[in-house]
Parts: sequence; C-alpha cells; structure tokens
Amino acid sequence: MSYFMRFMLTDGAPPSLQTIAEALKSVDQAFDIVQDSVDSNAGDLYYGDDLYAEIEINQRGDPLCDEDIEDFIEELNKHDDPKRMIALDVLNRATGMVVVHVLRAGHENPALLDALWNWLFTTREGLLQIDEEGFFDQEQRIVSLL
Repeated sequence: MSYFMRFMLTDGAPPSLQTIAEALKSVDQAFDIVQDSVDSNAGDLYYGDDLYAEIEINQRGDPLCDEDIEDFIEELNKHDDPKRMIALDVLNRATGMVVVHVLRAGHENPALLDALWNWLFTTREGLLQIDEEGFFDQEQRIVSLL
C-alpha cells in the first residue's frame, strides 16, 4: 500500500532536501534522505535502514506541480463545503510543494512522518494534503476529498 502526502507551501520557495534532512536529523539521528543521483529535488527518506518514503520538492512552474494544483482545484470546485475556500486560496497562492510518496514502512508507522509535517507547519505556511482524506492544517482536517 502506498499513497501521497503533499505540503502545499504559500510563503516562498520550497526547502531543499538538504534542509529537510537536517531538520529531521535534529529531531532524530535515524532519519536520512538519500538524494537521487539524477534529480537533486528527489530522494528516498529513510528511518534507520527502512525506506519510509520517496520525497520530492516541486516548484510552481514545474509541469507536475502545476498539474497537481489544477487537479486539486478542479476536485475542490465539485464540493459545496464552504471550508473548501481555505484550501482553494492556498492552492491559488502555492509556490511549491513537498511531495511524499509513503511506502510500506511509512504506512505501518505513520507517526514517524509527523516529524516532517510538524517541522513544515512550524517553519512554513501552507496546508497538508493526504490522498483519499483531504486538506489539513496543523490541528485538523479543513476539507475532505474522498
């Protein structure tokens, strides 16, 4: 089982993988990000010897980032929940995203990934999107996308 989680940033360029790795290591030395040899914005997120997720940094203007944002806007526009406007505002102002493809180990122990989300919510502005669940701020779900 795998799924995607995306932190939509609204306050400037996304952090580098190196910055994220340093932040995670400050929480727990067992975290490591092994950068892709071809793409400096992609890598594998490890906790100890276990591969938890693939991680990628996307910026607005990148076709994949823009396509994801357009897809979420289209999906949110199908809903009548007034809180969808919060997520739509973030998507329209998004400067990029930290995309995490959660793999088996990450699915089996999702609390470890909270270190990443907590750091992002503490240091950056934006919302977390979780496949099949919706958009979240640091406290709660803002709007459901099922």
